[in-house]
Amino acid sequence: MSVFSHLSETSASWLLELRRVLNPRGLLIATVPGPARWAQRVIGSPAPPIEELGRHVDAHGDNFYDSHGPHIYFAEWWIREHWGRAFEVIAVVDDQTSPPLGIQEGGPAVVVMRSNGRSCTSSELESPNTENPRDISALVADRPVLLAEIAHLRWDRRRVLSEVDIAVADAIAARAELSALRNSRSWRWTGPPRWIRSHIRPSARS
Repeated sequence: MSVFSHLSETSASWLLELRRVLNPRGLLIATVPGPARWAQRVIGSPAPPIEELGRHVDAHGDNFYDSHGPHIYFAEWWIREHWGRAFEVIAVVDDQTSPPLGIQEGGPAVVVMRSNGRSCTSSELESPNTENPRDISALVADRPVLLAEIAHLRWDRRRVLSEVDIAVADAIAARAELSALRNSRSWRWTGPPRWIRSHIRPSARS
């Protein structure tokens, strides 16, 4: 349940490990965010349907201490194209009107697979199929969505930098004010008493 929803970099390795320990006649049942969950995610945004993107990693690099980590969304055809290189994909269920496993409307899709017995590596699971036009067009369609997220990160960086600029400006102003104070006549007149006070031993003060 909701494991492959967050594995942005290691999903292929874990899929192959699960296939290795799976009974030859066993089934692997996993849930992933599919079209229904993606549709909820992009309400009010110009992002295209997940069917056009194939697979999209949202908030890549987020950790699980400050947030829910990255979220990975999948189209059924992408699962069949990529995961199908190591598995026989029996079913991908993503029905908003009759959610699987009693999950709320717009819940994750359920993927049911069994090993196909063919040799496969992690890189082969993830590599785009250059003979599948849909796989290539998905990479092109995903690019502006990723760039929009990078632009948001750049805005955050600019905001942080502006806060740093303000702090630096405040420090410069404070230093200038202190310099002006030390050059003032009153500071010079009170110099000897300050020197005497700073050199009196604590025992003598008491």
